[in-house]
Parts: sequence; structure tokens; C-alpha cells
Amino acid sequence: MIVLSIGLSIAQIVLTEIKASGDVTSSQQAYLAAETGMEEVALLLKSGGSIPVTEMPAPGGGKYFASYGSAMIANGKRTKKLIVKGQVAGVVRQIEKDTEEDLNIVITGTVTIKDLYELSDLSLPDPTTGLSRGVTTCNQLNRGLGFGVDAYKPNDTGYPIAKNITIKTGGNLTTIDPKFSGAFVASIPG
Repeated sequence: MIVLSIGLSIAQIVLTEIKASGDVTSSQQAYLAAETGMEEVALLLKSGGSIPVTEMPAPGGGKYFASYGSAMIANGKRTKKLIVKGQVAGVVRQIEKDTEEDLNIVITGTVTIKDLYELSDLSLPDPTTGLSRGVTTCNQLNRGLGFGVDAYKPNDTGYPIAKNITIKTGGNLTTIDPKFSGAFVASIPG
């Protein structure tokens, strides 16, 4: 009975060590999948592409998922947190990297500075005028800067600063300024 008890105890220890060894291996493979994913996404972004919207197979096994986290805009640049998670055998490892890009805005429709600054989604026409907003921010069509409601404060620090703001033919960048009886409009006639 004692020999059987000792044998079972040794078997339990061996099985625990084997499982721990497997978890370490899966964790290392998940980290490698995340690293590989980060490199692949960086190449996609550098070539003008965008991050994959679905899980991607990682060479050597496993898969990775890429997404953006928080973004910050300062000094004409946008810094976004790129998050890549690698997964192997149920084990997930995550890598984060700040990516920086010039803040370029192209206006082809009609948009107010306030909407451009506060809203993230500019795909719907302006509710007041019914006009298409037509804005491309950092190569993303119909995207505003997304600072949130009531964040636009032109007399303070709450206004857009970009490396380039281009108003294309037929585009209008407008604001309703309380100091004037009407609107200020910067536009290029069509």
C-alpha cells in the first residue's frame, strides 16, 4: 500500500511537470505568434494597407488578432496603440506598440470644424444641411478626430492641429462662430 501511494504521488508530480512544461511551450508559441503578427501588420501599414479585421494564421502554428487601442493627437501627429494578441492552444499573449503617423486631413464635402474635431464617424450627411461631409483623416474615409462631445474649444486647446489640411475642389470647412452673425466658410469652388 505504501509503495502504491509513493508511486501515485510520483506519477502526479510527473504529470504536473509535463502540464506546466506544455503551458510554458504554448505561452512561448503564443508570444511568437503575437510578434510575427506585429511584424506582418507593420508591413501592411507601411505599404498603405490596414490591419486585418479577422484572425490570421501565424507561421509555425497558432493565430493572431490585431486591433487598435487608444489614440492621441498632438503636434500634427496621431499616435495609436497597436495591439496584437497571439494564441496557441488556448494560451493568449499580447504585445502593444505605439504607432505614429502624420495627421493629414482631406476635405471633399462639407464639414464643420466642430464635427471634424468631436466626431469619430462622419459617414452620415450633416443633419442640418443634408450635405455629405466627405472627410478623410489619416487615410480613413469618413473619420473625424473623435475627441468627444463638447471637446471643441477654439479659444482653448481644443481645436484640430494637423500636418496638412487639404480642401479639395467642392469641399467646404465651416464653423459657426458666435462673434459673427453668420458662418465662416473656407472652400474651393466646384
